[in-house]
Amino acid sequence: MGCTNVQLPRFQRQLVDWLDLNVRHPSYSLFEVDVTQTRQAIREYRRRTGRPLSLTAFVTACFAQAVEENRLMHACRHGRRRLTIFDDVDVAFAVEHEIEGHKIPMPSIIRSANRMAPYEIEREIRDAKTGTNPRAWAMSWLGPWLLLPGAVRRFILRRLLANPVRRRRITGTVMVSAAGMFGMGTGWGVSPPSYTSSLLIGSLGRKAMPVDGRTDIRQVLNLTVCVDHDVIDGAVAARFSQRLKELIECSSGLASAALLSIESDPVTVMVPAE
Repeated sequence: MGCTNVQLPRFQRQLVDWLDLNVRHPSYSLFEVDVTQTRQAIREYRRRTGRPLSLTAFVTACFAQAVEENRLMHACRHGRRRLTIFDDVDVAFAVEHEIEGHKIPMPSIIRSANRMAPYEIEREIRDAKTGTNPRAWAMSWLGPWLLLPGAVRRFILRRLLANPVRRRRITGTVMVSAAGMFGMGTGWGVSPPSYTSSLLIGSLGRKAMPVDGRTDIRQVLNLTVCVDHDVIDGAVAARFSQRLKELIECSSGLASAALLSIESDPVTVMVPAE
């Protein structure tokens, strides 16, 4: 049987270093969210305002708010005994860019996503997809960098990311991945434990569910929340997942007059924590 040998993309080698640095003890929560009314609210929002808004952007906005309500969810370990807890939620997400003939997911960061309206997050995602590679400057140094032994590279990166403020500037505080956009059918994803908490948006499907005493076909979104168990206790993670589910299913104020009105500088209207 024949075979073909090809060179591993250079940036993929750098990604291996990053994954080796992030050895954590993950805990995963896999759950379903009924987004039937949410998608209706998004369609109504687009019709009334003329602004684009995707389900991914809306879920990201809800995730950022849920983290803001419990800021421990994006706390960063600082040494053995301390945690650094940030005020703003910087959401990292991956956007594919073609690099040296390969499609490579490159990280982009939405700064202070907890202070943004869903349509503003949508704009950030669209700009990242259509704009230039935000890490293009690093590619010019990638060749010489990869000439260093792997142990030396990881030592430098470990020292570089040891400071929580510097780490936040480089990597953000949480991550959202949208794996469901690449396929159809029911399924969840499991992401590497690279952040204190991260969200993986899985597939969108239909499912028969009991509603008001009868069975109805509902649109269901599969979500996976991954947390670092060294920082986040299981009960805290469970309550966080439940809160995220509530924010998404109630449309998090999306249908309110404040968000549906067309203003030059709209503000985000969110459902207050219970």
